Amino acid sequence: MRGVYYAFIFWFAFLFVEILTYNAFELRPIGLALINSGKSLVTFLVSGFVLGTWKKYKREISETK
Repeated sequence: MRGVYYAFIFWFAFLFVEILTYNAFELRPIGLALINSGKSLVTFLVSGFVLGTWKKYKREISETK
């Protein structure tokens, strides 16, 4: 869950606010900003989920020579 949380925070802080600002200055509707940034939200959440659930494994080194 931590990966999804951070992905959402980064998406909101860096991407959504930027797209919302651009659309506001171009006098476009807010719905367009939601559609444009929604694709990136899904991408960020999926990558955050994958990276958050990624398990490190210990490789056992056998000492037989």
